[in-house]
This record gives sequence, C-alpha cells and structure tokens, in this order.
Amino acid sequence: MDVVKAVLPSLGILILFLVVVRAMIHGDRRERAALARLEKESRESGGDAGGSAR
Repeated sequence: MDVVKAVLPSLGILILFLVVVRAMIHGDRRERAALARLEKESRESGGDAGGSAR
C-alpha cells in the first residue's frame, strides 16, 4: 500500500500532462483545418484571405 501512495502523485501528474498535450494536439489540428478551409475559400473566390502579406 505504501508503494501506491508513493506513486500516486506521479501518476496524477502524468495523467494531467497527457490531457494537456492531447488538448494541444487537437487544438492544433482544428486550427490547421480551419486555416486550410479559409485558404481554399479564398482561392475559390479569387480574393485575399488577409492572413499574410506576401
């Protein structure tokens, strides 16, 4: 039982870390999809998306 008490805080931090990293990866994926959709719409309409000053 002492081993479980000793390892429990580390497991809690690991789970928290995994949740945060997973949220970051999913957020990045959604952002990339939104930017791709915006760029596609911009190309189709012939306009500038206003995202870059090239």
